Amino acid sequence: MTQKDLAHINKLIARLEALPDVLELRIKGVWEPLDEEEKNIVLSCYQDLDDLLNDLLAFINVKFPGRTDLIHSWNKIDFNPKIMGMNVATNSQEIISKNWKDGLWDFKALMKNIRREIIMLIENPVLTPTLSAMSGQSEKENEHTYYDKALQKFKNNKVIAIILIAVLIYVGISQLIQLTKENKENLHDLQSTDTSSAHYAKPSKELLKLKIDNVAAVDYGPDPEVKNITVRIKALPSSKDQFVPVKTKGELLLFKSSKYLNKYIFDLNTDEDGVKPQTISYVYLDGFIPLRQYNQILDEGDYSIQCVLHYDGDVHPGEQIFTSDTLAIHSFN
Repeated sequence: MTQKDLAHINKLIARLEALPDVLELRIKGVWEPLDEEEKNIVLSCYQDLDDLLNDLLAFINVKFPGRTDLIHSWNKIDFNPKIMGMNVATNSQEIISKNWKDGLWDFKALMKNIRREIIMLIENPVLTPTLSAMSGQSEKENEHTYYDKALQKFKNNKVIAIILIAVLIYVGISQLIQLTKENKENLHDLQSTDTSSAHYAKPSKELLKLKIDNVAAVDYGPDPEVKNITVRIKALPSSKDQFVPVKTKGELLLFKSSKYLNKYIFDLNTDEDGVKPQTISYVYLDGFIPLRQYNQILDEGDYSIQCVLHYDGDVHPGEQIFTSDTLAIHSFN
């Protein structure tokens, strides 16, 4: 293995991390048609993902011939919804989201494991595997042959034999300690790289624009006196290369005749790193309002809502409120 091989796998990992986040568009496409811009984003992502998979397979076949464990891990990468291991057609947001994220995680984990092996082989060339078909002997067999000859040569001199064995044990222990230390350092470097790879934008008013895309209401079985409300929000980030971290709680503001009436605290469902840069993202506010309030909205009319998200100051110091447009509510989908 060479530095060129390490650079190649790093490029594959970078290409995967640079793909646009199309999970929300995949979910949206199950419920309603995507517009042309959204279709092009999804199609481009699928094509890039397919190219990446084929490039990784070619790299494994060339650089790790005969490694059935890597081929098996590659074959396990799958992004389609599954229930009990079987592909299914479903409109469940939870199932679609879980299998898509699992597929990306398996893909990235495989490439990072390959990267770790390449680093070890570069730092310790003695670990490079020898192909039996090319050498006629395994590396282990070659090592045994060498030691057998050495012991045969010195079998009549016990002192030299003892010294030789002691030296070999010392060298072996030293290499093991050094290898363990280097592996820990490599693991630390990889973990540091993973942590620092997600950069976050500083808070500003122009950082995120929000537009309410859809509002839905369903009954909540455990409590018939409330309605479960889900608001889908289109998030448009101004950041070109940094995530926008947002808190896990948001607010639904209710207005009557343009006058503020009430505020409800809802859960915010989004990517764990926040809103991704340079892509259309959909985030979801999910929570409950009293059934009485729900019926008033339908019966009386002239109600409107507005959504509020908060910049996550735990990620980067600072505060910022992001407010959506106001949407008149005449009915719930």
